[in-house]
Amino acid sequence: PDAGPMMAFRIQDMLQMSAELQRKLPRLRSIPQVNQLHEDLIFDFNLKREDTGEPLPPPPLPGKEGEIEPLETCQELAIEGRLQQHCVGSYAHSVRRGQTYVYRMLKPERATLAIMQNSRGWTLREIRGYRNADVQPETCQAAVDWLYSSQRLDMQGQDFTPALALADDLPF
Repeated sequence: PDAGPMMAFRIQDMLQMSAELQRKLPRLRSIPQVNQLHEDLIFDFNLKREDTGEPLPPPPLPGKEGEIEPLETCQELAIEGRLQQHCVGSYAHSVRRGQTYVYRMLKPERATLAIMQNSRGWTLREIRGYRNADVQPETCQAAVDWLYSSQRLDMQGQDFTPALALADDLPF
């Protein structure tokens, strides 16, 4: 498979995290070096974020008790990133701007999902398991069903058709 998009995402992600950590990136000469530095930055970034309980805007859609729960502080985002070993903690800026919101998924399997706003409402941006693993089809379907039913309630009888927008399978 083509690793180009994944590597571009990692480099973009590293630039964002290093800027927030106020750290200069070293010269990178190999893919394993990029991968290792990405992992190190995720660890440091999540550790830094756990120190702040800074609230995020309220979730745009209600969670589903015991199944899909909104992450409402920077600390919760960081803890989710540490537990799931991905960089979802770096999404705080996008959540603050109202473009994205992140939820912890507990059933049918453990995952992290991000939704994004577009002209039609909120769509599924991505859903990932531990260390950015793909989730089972039934997990993705459960997320889409929740997203659809949550918005249908908000739309109060208006015609609503959900859109699924997985952002080119780019992980957190």
